[in-house]
Amino acid sequence: MANTPGIVNMAIEPTTVASMSRDLAGVAKDIQQIDPALSRNLSVAASNLFCSNGFGQCFINPFALGQSVCALDYLVGKSISDANISRENDMWSCIHPKIVQSSKKLFVDGHYAQAAVDAFIEFNDQAKSRYKEVNPGARDVPDGRDLMNKLLSPKRPMLLAQCDVQGSERDYQEGLHQMASGAMAALRNPKSHSNEEELTKEEAMRRLMFASLLMYKLDECSSNEA
Repeated sequence: MANTPGIVNMAIEPTTVASMSRDLAGVAKDIQQIDPALSRNLSVAASNLFCSNGFGQCFINPFALGQSVCALDYLVGKSISDANISRENDMWSCIHPKIVQSSKKLFVDGHYAQAAVDAFIEFNDQAKSRYKEVNPGARDVPDGRDLMNKLLSPKRPMLLAQCDVQGSERDYQEGLHQMASGAMAALRNPKSHSNEEELTKEEAMRRLMFASLLMYKLDECSSNEA
């Protein structure tokens, strides 16, 4: 109706009047708890949406129509926004708690590159903690790639990756070692070389997911007693 030229001069079918009035009143009732003010405005607009002449014909009230369209547009936009928030919350529930703690606020505030870098710094810190657990007498704790090489190298690993496929333990160990070592070189270090790296929201989240995967795999590793 809002896009129909001359709609204010056209008689509206009684069935249309009844269905629109009923549906708008239903929407107003549905949102009463979450947005009382909008619910009241929509109820008033619904009650004033149509007027009749002396011949019993019904016509649209353009002002009430505009109010109704604006209210419905707002509700559609709010629903999309709420759905996006819900999806992001579901996404964060899959991220390792340590990564959430180190990076979520930065990410939500729009500092995507910093959030991604801090995630791998956190992973590096947790790897150092595991190194100290296995080698409590160590005076110097390695860092970055050197740390991953000592912890996860398939030759003499300090930590053993948990592999559920018999016969693939060495390949799995080597894969985790390469991923962790590569992450230190490619994804943690840019902060120390340049402050100009820019990331999109999507790219930053992909990096957070990767850091989260590495963190969970590190948690699963057991000490190599041998």
